[in-house]
Amino acid sequence: MAIHPKTLELAASLIEQFEGSEASSYLDPVGVPTICTGMTRYSNGEPVRMGDICKPAICHQYTIETLQRESEGLVSRVPKWGELGHKRQASLLSFAWNMGFDFDESSHFTDIRQILEAGSKNPEIYQELSRELLKYTTINGNSSQALENRRKIEGELWDKESIGPLPMQCRKHTYLKKAVLDPIWLSDEARLVFDEDEVVNVWKVQEIPNDLHNWVWISGSDKKWAAYMPDWEFIRTTISDNQSVDWHDMSYCLGKYLTVGELLQYDPRKAPERGSREEESLITLAREFNIIREAWNGYIGVAGGFRPEPYNREMGEPSGSAYEQGKALDLYPVDYEHEHFFQWLKSRWKGGYKYNSDAGIISIVMLNNGCFSGIR
Repeated sequence: MAIHPKTLELAASLIEQFEGSEASSYLDPVGVPTICTGMTRYSNGEPVRMGDICKPAICHQYTIETLQRESEGLVSRVPKWGELGHKRQASLLSFAWNMGFDFDESSHFTDIRQILEAGSKNPEIYQELSRELLKYTTINGNSSQALENRRKIEGELWDKESIGPLPMQCRKHTYLKKAVLDPIWLSDEARLVFDEDEVVNVWKVQEIPNDLHNWVWISGSDKKWAAYMPDWEFIRTTISDNQSVDWHDMSYCLGKYLTVGELLQYDPRKAPERGSREEESLITLAREFNIIREAWNGYIGVAGGFRPEPYNREMGEPSGSAYEQGKALDLYPVDYEHEHFFQWLKSRWKGGYKYNSDAGIISIVMLNNGCFSGIR
C-alpha cells in the first residue's frame, strides 16, 4: 500500500526534528559512514562514504525515500492502515524509524500491536496508544529525556485524531439503524429506538456522500449504525468567536451557529494545517454560514464540508474540488421543506450552488468570490 505524500512529509519532518540531519558524512558509534538522518546507504543502494556532502533538501528527500522503502512491511501489517489519518500514520512511522520497522513483530511490543488490532475494530481503544508509547523511553536500561520528549510528541500527534466521546442528542423520537433504510423495513434487531432528548455517546462518525445519514459508532461498541442526522444534534461544549480555532475540538464554535465538527463532519483526520489557505477559506466559509443562518432564522444542518485528500476522492469529488479547498458546504433545512429553503437561498447566494432534490441537500460554493448577498 502506497503511503500518502502528506504522511511522508510529516513523518520525515518529525524524524529530522528528533534525529537531526547532518549534511556532511560522519562515523556512527560503530564506525560506519553515516549522513543526513542516520542513513548508511543511499536510496540507490550505494554506501555512504566519508567526505560525502548533501544539501538539506536532498537529505529530506532521502529520508522520505527511506521511509517509503523500509515501511512497506509495517504498513501492510497494521490493521486498517488506510483508515488512520496522516497524523497517526506519521506518529507510527516516527516510532518505527527509532525502534525498527519490524517492531510490531517483536514480543517486546505486544501491547502496541494489540491496541492497533483492537482499535481497528473499536476506535475507542486507539485512545490507549499514546500512553503505551511512553513506556519506550530507555536506552540500555537507562531513562532518556530525549526519548521521553520524543514519545510525548509522537503521542500528542496520535491523539490529535481522537474525537471522543461525542454526545449526540435526539431532537425527536428516532432510530439508529443497521442500514440506510426506512425503519419500517428493518427488524427489531436492526434498529435502536431513542426518545426525544435522549443522549448517546459516539466515538466515530463517517460521512455518507449525498445523503442525510451518517455512520456512527457508539462508545464501547465496534458496530456501526446509520443515523438520520436531521433527527440528531451534537451537544456543543466550547463557545468562541475568535479565529484561533482548535480544529481538533469537534464542539468548538466558529461564530454563533457552526462547529468544527460540522465543517469536518466529525472526522479529525480532516483538520486543516494551521495557517494554510484551506484554514483561511474555512474560517470565511463559517462566517458566510453564520450570516445565512441568521438571515434564515431557523436550524440549518450540514451534510458535508471540508474534504482534503484522500477523503475528497473517496467522496467521488474531482481533484482540486471546492470541498478540497475548504470552499463548499452541503446544507439542509430542519423543520422546513428543502425546496422552500433552496428557493430562498438561491436568490441570495452569489456563487455556485447545486440542488440535490432527492437527498434534500443544497450545496453552496465560494469559488469566484461566492458569498451571501442578502441582509448581512
